Amino acid sequence: MQHPLIAFVHTEKTGGITLNRVLQKSYGARHCDVQTIAVRQKEFRDRDFKLVKMAHPRLDSIAGHKIRPYVDLSGDVKYFTFLREPVKRCISHYQFQVHNMGQSHPYDYWIGNEHYRNYQTQKIAGVQDVEKAIEILEERFLFVGLTEKFDESLGLLNRLLENRLDISYDRHNVSPDNAIRDRIMGDPGLMELTRAANELDRQLFEYVVNDLYPRYQARAAALPETGPHHAGTSGLPLNRLYRNVVYKPLLKAARLVTGGRRSAPVAGSA
Repeated sequence: MQHPLIAFVHTEKTGGITLNRVLQKSYGARHCDVQTIAVRQKEFRDRDFKLVKMAHPRLDSIAGHKIRPYVDLSGDVKYFTFLREPVKRCISHYQFQVHNMGQSHPYDYWIGNEHYRNYQTQKIAGVQDVEKAIEILEERFLFVGLTEKFDESLGLLNRLLENRLDISYDRHNVSPDNAIRDRIMGDPGLMELTRAANELDRQLFEYVVNDLYPRYQARAAALPETGPHHAGTSGLPLNRLYRNVVYKPLLKAARLVTGGRRSAPVAGSA
């Protein structure tokens, strides 16, 4: 049976690194953590996808921060992602940037940047439009999990993929210090700013919790039992070897040929 290629849409602070490691272990050389040929291009585009398929002719899954489900990719592609309660995700995102990326702006300045407002909605739709995001989830997604129900969601995803995943995992990117989070959550003014900046994300999250997620539960429960089909213990080292020996050299060559030029933007994605 021919399965669609699955594309993981990784939104910061939703458990994405852990999920990506699951894909690497499960699919081995049939998974690729993708990049764009044009370094400054923000979306993974079809020409980038064609290069990946050249490097991985038996490709089953892709992941990467630049994968955007509002961008058309050639072939049979189904997306999945995990969403998180928006206020907690937003504050965790800021805390991570302070701890790990040298973020020095105060929170009230940071949250005023349109890039970080309704971040999950923008990741799905390309714009702050919750109706468009819901439409894309309905039409292009195999599954939307919930970070708050991480283990259950991972199990559901595995069932929908006919038990092709190795869902054992170690947690990654856990904050060693939550003082920033606690300070923001203890400030009523900052919490009001956070809720206002994530109103569309709240609507999107509630739609998934109340509508989409119960449908996935029902669909998974109706599927017959199947045995595991993942790559086994060799998956992770095989994935890294193939990426370093095959994909990265091809990507480097493509960047040299094109000069790393940025391709035209996707309509509505600015």
